[in-house]
Amino acid sequence: MAKVKPPATLQSYFNVISYQFTWRIRYELISKVEKLAQAMGKENFKSFLGYYIKYINDIEPEIRSIANNKLEEIIPFLEVEDIVNRIIPAFKTIPQDTQPYVRS
Repeated sequence: MAKVKPPATLQSYFNVISYQFTWRIRYELISKVEKLAQAMGKENFKSFLGYYIKYINDIEPEIRSIANNKLEEIIPFLEVEDIVNRIIPAFKTIPQDTQPYVRS
């Protein structure tokens, strides 16, 4: 069996995880987003922000729900301009979500 070379950067790992077909992997990642932010630091966490925003609007309601609930935990790791320009627009779809537990 050939040895698979692991991705060289954390960004590569996020790319792989974000496109997994199983929602459970994405769920585990987003459920630990605060620990991830602490480990990465404020400046490096910015590179994960696009993935977080993707999870806010994920196809799976469980992913959307936990991403919404984790916002309070990651606010200290975000810049004001990222909140205004990226997070708030992503949350505009939440009030119309078909799943009540996503809206709560």
